[in-house]
Formats: sequence, C-alpha cells, structure tokens
Amino acid sequence: RSTLFPYTTLFRSSIGIGFIIGMQRENSYSRNNSRHPAGLCSFSIVSLCGALSCYLGDLMGSIVPFVVGLVIVGLLLVASHIAYGLSNQNNGGPAGVTTSAALIMIYFLGALCWFNRLLEACILMIVLLWLLAVKRQLHDFAKKISTEDIIATVKFAVISLMILPFLPNRSFGPAGLEVLNPHTIWLFVVFICGIIEDRKSVV
Repeated sequence: RSTLFPYTTLFRSSIGIGFIIGMQRENSYSRNNSRHPAGLCSFSIVSLCGALSCYLGDLMGSIVPFVVGLVIVGLLLVASHIAYGLSNQNNGGPAGVTTSAALIMIYFLGALCWFNRLLEACILMIVLLWLLAVKRQLHDFAKKISTEDIIATVKFAVISLMILPFLPNRSFGPAGLEVLNPHTIWLFVVFICGIIEDRKSVV
C-alpha cells in the first residue's frame, strides 16, 4: 500500500459493502412498513469509517482510532434507539436490534477491507446479507420448533461437537490387531444418532 491507488481501492470496497447491506435494509423497511435510524447512507459511512479508522491507526501505530470509532458508532446507535423510542411511544414497540447489530458488523467489515482481506469481507457480507434477507423465515422456523426438538439438537451437539473432537484418532489393541479407533467408533455413533433424529423429525 505504498501508493494512493491501493488506498482508494480499499476505501471503495468498504463503501461498496456498506452500500449493498444498506440497500437491503432500506428495501426491508419499505416492504415491512417499518423504520430504523440507519439506512443506505449510514451503512456506507460506517463501513468507510471502519476502513478510515484502521488507516489512521496505521499512521499513528496504534489501535486507539479503531476503538474510538467503534465506541462512537455504538454510542450513536444507543442514542438513535433512545430517540426513536421516545418519539414512537404510542406507535408500537421499540426498534429492533437486527439492523444495529448489522451496522456494528459493517464497521468490522470496513476494517477488513483496509487490511486487503477483501475475499473474507465479501464472504461475511454475503452471509450477513442472507441472514437479513431470510430473517422472517428464520423467525417462522424458530416458532415451529418444539422443546423436544431443541433438546434433541443439544444432545446431538454434545455428542458430535463436545466429545468427538477430543477422542484420539489412532488405533488401539493387541499388536497386529490395532482395530479399535475411538474417533472412528464415535463417528459411527454420531452418524447413527443423526439418522435416528432425522427419522423422528420426519415422523
């Protein structure tokens, strides 16, 4: 990043990421007849601020500009939520936090752009865009899940994620008959449990 042109490319990338997410949020407001203080311009500016704070941090050799920028964005969000709540006390509930959480993430994505992590920033932007686009479908899906389904999911997560990674992936047994591999055996347990839970959900 020794010349001006890589700087402008990174700044443009951060603005583009904020613009895309902000456009989705604006579209969601219009379709759901809702409001939020942060829109297309806000997302673009916050993403640019994320990159700019890292640029200043590089010049100063300090992380302080990035932290200060993050604190300022957080305080602005808190103030906007309070102002929105006071002005809409008789017009429904408070504003949701989904857009605010997305705005914080956009700040970090802008910072990623400055460090030329454009691929990672774009992948995370796509994931965020998908989560925001299917928000209503995810809420509807969560409402249909029963307590039994949640308990079964927790059990499967414990079996597959909390036990399997810690089992040794090597064979044990008498010399010449080393056929007992705890990792492989438990993998079969996970596989069978997955089939059983899948059949229960179908039934």
